[in-house]
Amino acid sequence: MDGHQKITIQDIYVAYRKFKTYVYYDTSNLLLRQQLADFELQNFSQCKNEQEFKEAFKKKFEPLLIIVNQNEKRCVLINYLKKISCWLVPKKIRASASWKQEAHFITNSIPMGEFKIMDFNILVDMPIEIHILSVIWVMFVGKKLNRFISKDNYAYRLSVFRHDSGKTIDGDVCANEDLDKSLRLFEPYYTGYQRWRDNALDKAVSGLNENKDVVILSMDISRYYYSVRLNINEDLPYLVSQQGETEIFNTLEKHLNSLLQSIHKKYSSVISQYTDVIGNTKFNEDRYPLPVGLLSSGVLANLYLKDFDEYVTESITPSYYGRYVDDILMVFVGKKVNLETECNSEKNVTYSPIKDFIKRHLVRDNESLEDSEMINGHLYLDNATDESRAQDFNIIIKARGSKLLIKEQKLVMEYFKPHESRAAINIFRKRLQQNSSEYRLLPFEYDIDKEFDQEAFKLDLEENDSKIRSLQGINEDKYGASKYLAHKIFLSTLPFDADENDQKYREASAEQILTYFRGHNSLCMFSLWEKVATYFIVNNEMQNLRKFYRQQIEAINCTRYESDKTTETACRQGNLVEDELKQNLHRILLCGMGMAFALNPSKLDSFKIRSSKIATNNDNVHDLAELAVMFRKTYLFRHQYQYLRGLCFTEDNLNAKSSIMGKDVLDKKIGRFSSNGVARLLSPVFMRIENIALLHYYHQLGSMMEEK
Repeated sequence: MDGHQKITIQDIYVAYRKFKTYVYYDTSNLLLRQQLADFELQNFSQCKNEQEFKEAFKKKFEPLLIIVNQNEKRCVLINYLKKISCWLVPKKIRASASWKQEAHFITNSIPMGEFKIMDFNILVDMPIEIHILSVIWVMFVGKKLNRFISKDNYAYRLSVFRHDSGKTIDGDVCANEDLDKSLRLFEPYYTGYQRWRDNALDKAVSGLNENKDVVILSMDISRYYYSVRLNINEDLPYLVSQQGETEIFNTLEKHLNSLLQSIHKKYSSVISQYTDVIGNTKFNEDRYPLPVGLLSSGVLANLYLKDFDEYVTESITPSYYGRYVDDILMVFVGKKVNLETECNSEKNVTYSPIKDFIKRHLVRDNESLEDSEMINGHLYLDNATDESRAQDFNIIIKARGSKLLIKEQKLVMEYFKPHESRAAINIFRKRLQQNSSEYRLLPFEYDIDKEFDQEAFKLDLEENDSKIRSLQGINEDKYGASKYLAHKIFLSTLPFDADENDQKYREASAEQILTYFRGHNSLCMFSLWEKVATYFIVNNEMQNLRKFYRQQIEAINCTRYESDKTTETACRQGNLVEDELKQNLHRILLCGMGMAFALNPSKLDSFKIRSSKIATNNDNVHDLAELAVMFRKTYLFRHQYQYLRGLCFTEDNLNAKSSIMGKDVLDKKIGRFSSNGVARLLSPVFMRIENIALLHYYHQLGSMMEEK
């Protein structure tokens, strides 16, 4: 290709490291983590030194290097594209028991029997090479587009290095910047999320302190990634021209855009079969949705709504506006909400303050407009649903090639007056502070004494009534359960001996956890399976772990998926979806347990289950022991649960079979920190010098004790 810029094997290696680090810190997709571990073990596990690894890496990624540097020879890309598939995972699950939905009936009984999956997510299942190509696109093209992304976007912000200051910055926008030299591709997701949420609350509180009314409006775009219709080759140059820029893409970058467009095209053909979940599957010519799980999609998701971001800040002008992918927050200071109840007798529609506020301040009048006359990025009422069903109040965002829907159920408005009680907003801010990582990791005695049920359930009470009849429901609190498990796992790794009191609470909590993770709850909380397995393993409760495993298998076997459509094709598709969902739930369960056992694979000797095999899409079959060793050898397990950071890199732990958790690891001599080049080149985390020094100290101490 013309031009001087070429992608090198070193660029591929940097992209691979950044991708692996992203997968390591991502807690939402164990299937991708397992796929990467399997890929790495197959291709690099036999490398004994740095030179062998470099040769193996170059050999494996030479075809990808050809693809990204040449417009011709696309046959290798076609082979990669043929392997693109998807993983289905549950999103919305309903118990079949009719009493679960019955009004005025409350019980602490967890629904058992059959469970119907009402909705599911479609995660991209692509060869690792395609994921690396996506990261290459971010490194070369996404980096250039970073300055066009509004500062009001808080998700998928590139971690960049500003040349004029010499500092790494997160989430800032500047033309004179480059990706930083760390393993990170994006800034940590939790810092962006906290800023997005906390900035909104800070603006609301400051408005109340100025004695002004405050309105907080939150909304969510329905099925955003699936609803996008994007042509990368056309829309990205159009975006640049809108900013008055000349052509910024060189030949190489145009080629990368074309490759990514090919990936989107193939992905769209894969997901088009799932009509029940993504609704409209009619793709305009050369306009495709964003693949869920491809890292480049995060950057494109920010860019796609650039017109909308500008419309909000320039025309709606809230005091605060922030977008986290498809979650939108607006704060209005000084605007009032009409709380007077009125009734429109002609349409028989009850007056709604939120609808009135949105009509007055957000949406444009589109009653007389044709679709072609609607402006990109502007908000309009969804007249089709508004006319046919008077109770609906849906909003649409006009975007290039699509209409994005914001359903009424996803609209929440909070209205605060300055001289009224601020209890709600103050309590919410306090909970945010208590749930911060700095707070929840402190071993306060109060938190230690709490049992699982106190965190994993919440009661819905009617107003301030303390009577029994005021109880509206007993609901599971997924966040509370997750926080409890993370806290208890952390405490179990501390060098303290459990006393009689601790043992009492541990036994009570174990019983409550097993009661909680049954039936309907098991499926709704499948993302917490790994944490539960880790909790039982670090506390050496193998009998409880076996019971937990059997309960999850029983729940998975009771899973059903039924299409709302009754055609023969829909029923046949429903059977395939059900089988896929069950298989993936089983894989997630075993991957989660494999992650936990990676801390101490020897525990598998006391964990006897009838079946623990998992089939991967490349026809490999792994049992639980193989999964544990695979996560350990590829360093993709949770490093924070090691008793000493970096213990997995010592000489006697590179075999991936010994324990690296619990203070009993100090009962034997700590091996020397290994300078093995392969471990250094494949680790998703950097080793800090203080951790290496501590390991050296314990190694020397062990040597001295042996001499005595």
